[in-house]
Amino acid sequence: MPERFCELSGATHAAFDQLAVDAETMGDARVIAEYVLSIMKNCIQCHATYRFGKLDMYFWVALGTAGALGAMARYGLTVWIAQQFGRGFPWGTLTVNVLGSALMGFLAVFLLDRLHWPVEWRTVVLTGFLGAFTTFSAFSVDTIYLMEKGEWLKSGAYILASVALCLLAARLGMLGAERL
Repeated sequence: MPERFCELSGATHAAFDQLAVDAETMGDARVIAEYVLSIMKNCIQCHATYRFGKLDMYFWVALGTAGALGAMARYGLTVWIAQQFGRGFPWGTLTVNVLGSALMGFLAVFLLDRLHWPVEWRTVVLTGFLGAFTTFSAFSVDTIYLMEKGEWLKSGAYILASVALCLLAARLGMLGAERL
């Protein structure tokens, strides 16, 4: 590990320890956030000198940030749709998966063929953001809940709609990107 990494790492860890002690007395969330960001900036600069294979820490930070944003977008959209249409059918999960499939199909082609983005940035968008945005695991659990409630028609419709619409949306996204 580079010497600079070890020196800055110790200082950063000490700063986080001090932040934990001071958090209650600081009170103002904005002051705490600014302090954490200054520590993180130091941390990123420090870790950027220590590479994980061919991908440096900037990639991992970008991937994690994109994943966090995708998860927040999924949750926000799912809640909003549930407020609009109720919770009797998992419209939010269906919408997120169809929209995510369309975006995945479009961006998989567009970012590579049109914008020629490097693999790292495509990974940040497709795996980070859209991987966290779409939610097949929630689809599975929603389907099981419908089945457990004896809602066989709804669960069958949900399975068919999810698979058919997501495949269609992905293909339409790809075709849209190819035509640009």
